[in-house]
Amino acid sequence: MMRRTRETNPEALGDRWIHATDLLAREACAFGRSGLAPCERRRSVRRIQALERVARRAMNDYRQALQRELGASLTSDRKAS
Repeated sequence: MMRRTRETNPEALGDRWIHATDLLAREACAFGRSGLAPCERRRSVRRIQALERVARRAMNDYRQALQRELGASLTSDRKAS
């Protein structure tokens, strides 16, 4: 899995979200292959669920960072006026 980064800039958080969704897509493809034993299918489902949580958390962090950045730029524009 991925470690949570302490960086709060939108670029790093966006990269984390992209990486999480790439891992999720790869695991979903593995799940879709036929021939997996029942225990492998259950393990794959658990991995997909965990990766979905990671991706949701990463997307939320990315959205919040963008909102902070937008709020900061709006505040600085008002002060300059």
